[in-house]
Amino acid sequence: MIIVNQNKCTIVNFNNIQNIRIEPYGTHIKSKKIYKIFAGNFEGYATELGTYDTEERAEEILRDIAHWYEIDAKVYNMPED
Repeated sequence: MIIVNQNKCTIVNFNNIQNIRIEPYGTHIKSKKIYKIFAGNFEGYATELGTYDTEERAEEILRDIAHWYEIDAKVYNMPED
């Protein structure tokens, strides 16, 4: 499966990913945290896949990626927030 990042400028091959993680990141314009999802490869390089306003939304996206992988989907497009 390939994952197309949120801004549609990067494609990541799921087979080359060691981990996908959520990281709280700075503050949003409204003075609250935002949550970024990164895909890390075996060399330690991380690619940003998407940014979400809440941790719950980011966790929902991770579950969605796992589901699409489980059903052998070919492509997963990171959704907007």
